[in-house]
Amino acid sequence: MDTSRSDPFLNIKIDREDIILLILEAYKRMLGKEYLSGVTRLEKLLFLLNKETDFEGIVSFFVFKPYGFGVHP
Repeated sequence: MDTSRSDPFLNIKIDREDIILLILEAYKRMLGKEYLSGVTRLEKLLFLLNKETDFEGIVSFFVFKPYGFGVHP
């Protein structure tokens, strides 16, 4: 096996916008919907991406703080 060449996918740098675009594309592809139905839905998907996957680094892009279980005073 030739180890002198590095895998180009290991050196990809992503930012906040890339993550959001990937979520929107996955939402469209998997559910057949053209758009999300609100910012809250996007926030929930980002939260689930952080909690239920091995995706490393999402915490450095987005900060999640619980606030009254979604109930605003």
